Amino acid sequence: MGLDTQAVRQTHDGFEDVDAEQFGDYFEYGGYFRGKLYNNLVEKVTGVSLYNEYIPPAIVSEMYGKIHGYYHIQKFCSQCDEDYVDGTDLEFLYHFFGVCHESNLGLRNDW
Repeated sequence: MGLDTQAVRQTHDGFEDVDAEQFGDYFEYGGYFRGKLYNNLVEKVTGVSLYNEYIPPAIVSEMYGKIHGYYHIQKFCSQCDEDYVDGTDLEFLYHFFGVCHESNLGLRNDW
């Protein structure tokens, strides 16, 4: 079993799943992704581990800001960083966290 990361909205009663359509066709699984596959990259760029049970919207927005900056640096300067990462993974995270930021969503992580 791995780490599963899901975009959620916190309510008075707990968490509410997000409509997958909100994430568009870009995301195969809507507001969900396999966090274990991306944790090292997310932690490297943002300093936040996905191995937290819940990451509130304010922190997710901060994470998006860091991913946004890193994405644009890597996009135009792949030769500048010896730790350059696969652009596909970074682009996925950039768009996923962007939707979360714009929609004020948190992340719930299960493993």
